[in-house]
Amino acid sequence: MARPAKTKVDYFPHMTHSGKTIAILEARWGNDGYAFWFKLLELLGDSNDFSFNCNHSADWEYLLSKTRVTEPVAEAILDKLAEIEAIDASCWAQKIVWSDNFVRNLESVFVKRKQDVPQKPEFAERKPAAIIESGDFCDGNSVEPDIILTESDKVKESKPNESKAEQTESKENKPKKAKKPEEQEKPCPSSLRASTLQQADTVFLTEAELARLQREFGEAGAQRLVTILDGYKTNNPDKGAQYVDDYKAIRSWVVPRYRKEESELQPGRRASPAAPSNKFNDQLADIAKGEVFID
Repeated sequence: MARPAKTKVDYFPHMTHSGKTIAILEARWGNDGYAFWFKLLELLGDSNDFSFNCNHSADWEYLLSKTRVTEPVAEAILDKLAEIEAIDASCWAQKIVWSDNFVRNLESVFVKRKQDVPQKPEFAERKPAAIIESGDFCDGNSVEPDIILTESDKVKESKPNESKAEQTESKENKPKKAKKPEEQEKPCPSSLRASTLQQADTVFLTEAELARLQREFGEAGAQRLVTILDGYKTNNPDKGAQYVDDYKAIRSWVVPRYRKEESELQPGRRASPAAPSNKFNDQLADIAKGEVFID
């Protein structure tokens, strides 16, 4: 089976002479502004298609933890970056970070890969994703989709004998259909463990478990382990729903898969012992659903 095309990079150019972006950020936020910019570029380089979605609460929390700034400072810096066109203003209006200059600097990478350069996200005109009063970003799924009215919908809206107030009242009085028991949303089993925090849409770890992974694999490596497990559970919801301990799953089969991925991405490096086959990894994934694992 052919390897999937990469839409990330492992490095990006860092010029020795800074331009107006760094000058403006340093003048207003000092070293925090400088560090924020380059850590943001690292996030973009490690994100699929070079776009980072801040509508997802877990991703927004990750950006804050990586850049080591408060939420108001992060928002202020991103607003300034959009104002000076260091990031795309129309994308940031939708709480998505995208930088045309960053992508242009990496065009040669995709020429070598014989792939198309990632394109700026496209979306219909709409209001930016709302931020709730607590200051947290809403999950991306909470944003209402753009609705295109059909002709029948337009006819219903234009009924002369029924005012908008009457339509609203009739909708409010209409009894809501109760969900069947099997349709009720169930919490992720791994989230029920004590002291766990959400690291991705479907992955939950304690602070100690995350710190242990970061010590062993670095921040980027630990995030990649979380991303691999999150992708597996998202694409296999039935199997993912049986996971009761995400840390055990990472240790049992995600780490071997990650190491194999790293060895394939760096062919010049001396190969480590052969990683288990995908079939064996899947068997380990099944074991991790409830078996005890000793770290």
